[in-house]
Amino acid sequence: ATAKVRNCKVRDWPATPLRGHSGYGDDLVEFGLFNKLNFFFNQTYCFTDASLPDLDLIYENLKYMGKPFADFGLEFYVADRTPMFPKLCLTSDRTFQYHLKRHLKLAGDRINISMILDDSRYPLNEIDAEVDGGKGWRIDNQYVQKLYSAVKEKYPDVKMVFCPTYYWGPHWKDSYADSRAEYFKGMKTYLDPEIKVFWSGNQVRGYYKTEAQVQWFKDSAGRKPMVWQNGMGPHIRMNYGCELIDWTAWHYEGFFENDCVGYMANATFPACGFALAHMAEALWKPEYYRASDENKEDVLKRASDQLCGKGIYYLLRPGTKALSYTDRYLWGNGMTLNPLLFEESVDELNELYETAKTAMEKAVAINPAARKYSNHYGMPLDKLMQLVDQYDDPRSYYDLPEFKQAHGANFKLAETEAKFNVMNDIFGNAFDFQIGKPVIVDKRCAVQYFPKSPSRKGIWKFETSDIPESYELKICGRLGQEGDEVPTVLIKFNNNKLYEGPAKFTADTWSFMNFKISWEDVEGKDNQISIENISARPKWSKPLTYYINYAVLKTSGKEGAAGDLMNFDGLF
Repeated sequence: ATAKVRNCKVRDWPATPLRGHSGYGDDLVEFGLFNKLNFFFNQTYCFTDASLPDLDLIYENLKYMGKPFADFGLEFYVADRTPMFPKLCLTSDRTFQYHLKRHLKLAGDRINISMILDDSRYPLNEIDAEVDGGKGWRIDNQYVQKLYSAVKEKYPDVKMVFCPTYYWGPHWKDSYADSRAEYFKGMKTYLDPEIKVFWSGNQVRGYYKTEAQVQWFKDSAGRKPMVWQNGMGPHIRMNYGCELIDWTAWHYEGFFENDCVGYMANATFPACGFALAHMAEALWKPEYYRASDENKEDVLKRASDQLCGKGIYYLLRPGTKALSYTDRYLWGNGMTLNPLLFEESVDELNELYETAKTAMEKAVAINPAARKYSNHYGMPLDKLMQLVDQYDDPRSYYDLPEFKQAHGANFKLAETEAKFNVMNDIFGNAFDFQIGKPVIVDKRCAVQYFPKSPSRKGIWKFETSDIPESYELKICGRLGQEGDEVPTVLIKFNNNKLYEGPAKFTADTWSFMNFKISWEDVEGKDNQISIENISARPKWSKPLTYYINYAVLKTSGKEGAAGDLMNFDGLF
């Protein structure tokens, strides 16, 4: 008598018609259903090489893989790249029958079809090349349409997606015998409007798509684009799992709702599990996602909790935020170290590393799948550890070509400013101070030094004459920042302290710190001068830095006696 039933009506629908990804993995159907994905382009288990045997077993496996997608009304496609490997003749009926036989089998098993001609179609097969002067715009589009029509005649419900040679544009470079305009004219002229055409945006791996670019695609191809999103993460192509990927910032308001037939992330499963679940939520209602950062985090939290259980978001999110620090080392599709490593605080690096490492350990303790869904999480974690390992033995970047010309100019500056005498004095160029961050400041090659960093100390080693002499040391430098606070330096000649205190340089010009060195402090021929930045550096504070341009040890010989008589161009 106390039981109650609530009556309600729920009306909900996605703004983006098709939402999905490339690749295939176990449990993908379940993942797609729970995350409201409905487009799956299988380029993991597919057709890549026409020289390989077309085994019945392949079709049996694909039939098994595709059945649950079809049963739930999800679009499942299989990639066919065989026209490119090896280069098949698309004007040949034999080639057409080869593809028709395959795609009829797939369609008969309720699997949708494709034709992929993206990166290796050109140069054309020799026979095809004779038809239109090496251009494929007519041949390719007529072939795709002929194949689609033949399969659809027998299986009216089949769908097709096509990746053309030009899947990017309009502004990024033309690359082939055809112009982009010609190829798109072929699509608009010959292709059925129901054939979906992949488009990655203006660039192959770009993020942003403007209204003008999308309008160009619609006008040129005669249809809305099916987005092939290559840049799937905020770190070029990488994503670290439980982190924001701002799809709505890359696309103008109304794009998902009105100007695309679908959105496919070029991403694998399960590695991109967090990113795909997050994307599916964002593309379902992009206006909510776009509204605020709080909404974005809420979408990420719900996606993460749904995928791995409640609490995972709160564990992993600090870790992915810490890993984002390593974006300064992104390069290509991965990471490489660069001169920025000389700025790093070892205390800060250790904190970031421990935060990210502990975050994943705690998440995995709750659900081991958290690691496999986090894709590239391990790469920046390893990079942080590599930076820590280099703290006492950093790689030099003095050999970078952009510094060589300016480095040679320092010699002439020393002759003018410090009255360097090549016959009597000893010259220490910027890069003779091992080791620091190479920079160009005010058109001068210099080395920058940071406290508690791999570049905290520069050491210049040199030989003196066999006869002990007294010297005047002139160090040409400059402060790395303006303000009342200046870095504290410790300067030594061999083991003798010359100075400890505030660096007596200025921020707006190059100046000298001068010291007298007694012949009694000279230790045979092999000597050294060290300049160390010993400033305090609280964690996450802006460090106090300075630049060293060059140094000169002057003897009592006549100034400038021979320096103007010799030309050292090209020696440095």
